[in-house]
Amino acid sequence: MKYKLFIITHILFGFLLSQVSSQSMSPILKSVILPGWGELALENKKKSNQFFIQEATICLTYLGLNHIASSYESDYKAFATLHAGVNMMDKPYQYSVDIGDYNTYQEFIEAKQRNRQP
Repeated sequence: MKYKLFIITHILFGFLLSQVSSQSMSPILKSVILPGWGELALENKKKSNQFFIQEATICLTYLGLNHIASSYESDYKAFATLHAGVNMMDKPYQYSVDIGDYNTYQEFIEAKQRNRQP
């Protein structure tokens, strides 16, 4: 959710600043919008390319790790559904952690009943 907000903010900010002439913007403001753009305006191409590559690497790494995390999440939910016989739809993460300590849902329920506080 956060990365969607980040992308939408960048797009809206870009549209907002597209009305402003790029000649009237300071290099600092250009660098805030897109790292490396300010360096490019100052005709420092080597540093500009370095900033562009670093920013692209960070963004792609973030998006890739988010994709991997969601893939792992769907894997453990499918595993729990298959092996423990539970429905993981709309269940919190802690539920899957608790269920993961037992072989079946019935074992989980029995353990919870044994450990009940009076």
